[in-house]
Amino acid sequence: MVQGPDAKEVVFVRCLVDEVRVIVPAGEGVDEEVEGISMRMGDVWVVRWEGVRGAWSKGEVEVL
Repeated sequence: MVQGPDAKEVVFVRCLVDEVRVIVPAGEGVDEEVEGISMRMGDVWVVRWEGVRGAWSKGEVEVL
């Protein structure tokens, strides 16, 4: 079974579907969880693993 990195680690991901919502968890400079940020197909972002873990498990993003 493939496991992801630690929740707080950052990863490079590419969006594989039309749109994916990215969760920015609270903590370390962010006062509250933010959910309104979206990636679009082909976008490559650096995000925390905990913010895209659900999308990765559905095959909506790939870790580069």
